[in-house]
Amino acid sequence: MTLVGYRCAPMTPNMGQGACQAIEDAAVALADCLAQRDDTAAALLCYELHRSQRANLIVRQSWRIGRVAQWQNPALCAVRDAAVRALGPGAQLRQLRFTLGVEA
Repeated sequence: MTLVGYRCAPMTPNMGQGACQAIEDAAVALADCLAQRDDTAAALLCYELHRSQRANLIVRQSWRIGRVAQWQNPALCAVRDAAVRALGPGAQLRQLRFTLGVEA
């Protein structure tokens, strides 16, 4: 038995990656591991090892983004907003590349 999608990666909605990661799990990673191995147990282990690191990274990143986005202290919000403006679109593109798994 193995967990796929939402069950193995409790994603917060801050990056919009819940369904995306579930699709990566089932349609890409699990399918590849099953196609490469005759033994189902070995394929499931391959899948779990392959997906756990990436899924956990995105879970943690989504949680961090949500935590910062929900600040209510006006001073902290001003610092956050200024930092986002100062970083510019390059930071957003780097984040998108990370999320999509694209090498920069």
